[in-house]
Amino acid sequence: MASYIALAAVAFAAAGCTLQEQVDNTTRAAALRTVVSVSEDKFPGVNVEPVAACIINQASSNEIFTLAGAAVTGINDSTVETVVNIAARPDAVKCIARESLSGIQL
Repeated sequence: MASYIALAAVAFAAAGCTLQEQVDNTTRAAALRTVVSVSEDKFPGVNVEPVAACIINQASSNEIFTLAGAAVTGINDSTVETVVNIAARPDAVKCIARESLSGIQL
């Protein structure tokens, strides 16, 4: 009986992790859409997907939630400022430069 309870506890814990991962992935995807929209507006004609990924990877959890919220409520000046501030961080700048140069053929 005790082994069934332990097994059930493990199953519930594993299901919780999976649910949390799904929430995290959904939130990050919404935030990414926001960053792509802001980037496309600022840099028309540029492939912004790699740049947006760099920005999302350097964002804090709170910033990701804020950006994901903007996917629902709409982009405003604060959203643009958040994206620009994240993009200006040293690790984001390095990533953006690396991604931008990766498409150059010599």
